[in-house]
Amino acid sequence: MKSPKTDLLQGTLDLLILRTLASGDMHGWGISQRLQQVSRDVLQVTQGSLYPALYRLEQRGWIESSWRDSEHNRRAKYYRLTKSGRKQLAEETATWERITTASLASFSMPSGGSARIMTGPLRSHPTAQACAAGTPPRHPNAAAALGTPPRHPNAAAALGTPRCRGPRIAVDGLL
Repeated sequence: MKSPKTDLLQGTLDLLILRTLASGDMHGWGISQRLQQVSRDVLQVTQGSLYPALYRLEQRGWIESSWRDSEHNRRAKYYRLTKSGRKQLAEETATWERITTASLASFSMPSGGSARIMTGPLRSHPTAQACAAGTPPRHPNAAAALGTPPRHPNAAAALGTPRCRGPRIAVDGLL
């Protein structure tokens, strides 16, 4: 049986690599294996995609590399996050979370609904109040509609990722 095609949004591989390196130094093969492991074999990053991405991230100053012996006593190029890489990871994570929230909301949107960007505060709305309290803004039916468990409210704090920054996305019929 043919496996389902998994295309990533542009820039997603960079975010995944930065997130993987946030847990510590790794060589390229280890990064590839870790991504495959945590995605339960959904993401299989080939060398033809991984190494150009690592080169690009190194050129941008978000990661550094050094040669050393691997756990199998072979020379390997190890990569690690730089200070600017940690900052970029935080920015990209916040952007990803906004996109994901908007996408999840669109799955449970009544037909004919539309999305619009809300730049002003929505202080009286429960989502705005939850956002101010540091709780992830989610539509209550998003988890049920997608069959996924709801995120723990302290997950963002545990990962050190900022929440509720930037423009708010309101979807007609939901907010």
